[in-house]
Parts: sequence; structure tokens; C-alpha cells
Amino acid sequence: MKMIRTIHPTARKNHLCNYCNGTIQVGEKYENQTNVFDGAIYTWKGHIRCQKIMSELDMFDTYDEGVTGEDFHESIIAEFSAIDGPEGLDFQGKLDFVCKHYLKQ
Repeated sequence: MKMIRTIHPTARKNHLCNYCNGTIQVGEKYENQTNVFDGAIYTWKGHIRCQKIMSELDMFDTYDEGVTGEDFHESIIAEFSAIDGPEGLDFQGKLDFVCKHYLKQ
């Protein structure tokens, strides 16, 4: 994967975060990347906090060809288990817990 461009616009409509599958809300700043993989150009959108937690957990170093949504989910669930998060949370709850633990939100 080759990143061509990265911008940080403010959402004028709701978008889907390609990392966590959550909603990027109207008025929220987000990361919008234009990438090329195997000759195909595509757009990848993500929450700023998803980018921050990936950086904090060194996901960019772990996945040479870029972090997929599946990679992101697996890494967050593994980290949630490693820090002994509470039972009964869905993925978004686990992500919130991991972000609060590492990003001190």
C-alpha cells in the first residue's frame, strides 16, 4: 500500500470509520487518506482517536501493508485482554476502555 494523500477534514455528513466501524459524526474531524494498493486507488476514512491508538500501540510498525479494519479489531481485543478489561463489553466498549487506558482521555 502506498499513501498518496492524507487530509483532516471536518465531516459534513456521517461516514463509517474503516478501522472501528463506528460512525464519524457530522462536525467531527477525521482522517481521510487516498491510497493505492495493487494498482487500485481507494479512500480510507478513520477517527482521529483510532489513528492515535494505532500509533500508541505501534500498529503501524506491526502491519507492513497498512492496518486493515480486521487488524485493528484483533489488536484492540488483544490489548483489552492484556490490560484485563471488564467483561461484557462490545467492541466499541473495549475500544473506549483501551483508549482511556492509553490516551488518558
